[in-house]
Amino acid sequence: MSIYVALLAGCVLTMILGKFVLAELRKLKAGQEIRQDGPTWHNSKAGTPTMGGIMFILGAGVAVFILISGWGLVMDTLSPLLGESPSEDLVEHIEQTVMGYPGVLGVHDLMVHDYGPGHQFASIHVELPAEQDPLEAHDLIDNIERDFMKHDHLMVTIHYDPIVTSDAAVGVLRSRLTEKLRQLDPALSLHDLRIVPGKTHTNVLFDLVLPAGYAGDKVELLTQMEQFIKEQDPTYNCIIKLEQSYTAAAHK
Repeated sequence: MSIYVALLAGCVLTMILGKFVLAELRKLKAGQEIRQDGPTWHNSKAGTPTMGGIMFILGAGVAVFILISGWGLVMDTLSPLLGESPSEDLVEHIEQTVMGYPGVLGVHDLMVHDYGPGHQFASIHVELPAEQDPLEAHDLIDNIERDFMKHDHLMVTIHYDPIVTSDAAVGVLRSRLTEKLRQLDPALSLHDLRIVPGKTHTNVLFDLVLPAGYAGDKVELLTQMEQFIKEQDPTYNCIIKLEQSYTAAAHK
């Protein structure tokens, strides 16, 4: 559609310019001179402006300008609808804001939906102590959501993830796993770590988050993590779920 608009605008501009440009060129006597030794029917061209092509150049330039401008506007509109990663500044702002509230242990699974200026929505999982009163936890979540709407005009939906903090074994393993991931790649992270004991073995379950654009060997990564967990306790049986992040490619 923008191509037809640009062509139409260029034609209309050329016709409008034609009246004025040709008249001015005739006043300046920028007309074509006819040689006397040529055919007599060439004499009808005498006085025809020789620089009339300027109006076509100007018309074409306007058409190209409209095409370039229109393409930029189309891409600005379509990019959010087709899907694009949110800015690192927005991701960092949301995460740091949530982490600034008392009692919040961690955040994960942040997703930002952008439907154009003034129409942004976000969802995020917030980790809170499982021992905390559920009513207090939900009250805190409500306050966070209201604060985002009040200060940032951003509608945020928060999912409550209870984290066991009274089990020393879970705390120790979480610290060790976090450090191991930091050594492998600072952009890697984990959440929802659980230790479920059994008669013959103990299941260790958690979600391993890969940053957007992760190019590492996933099989090798899982192998290293499973080996590391076995080194902590031979009875541990790993159940690791790989999860893809759709926010920033890497956290600084």
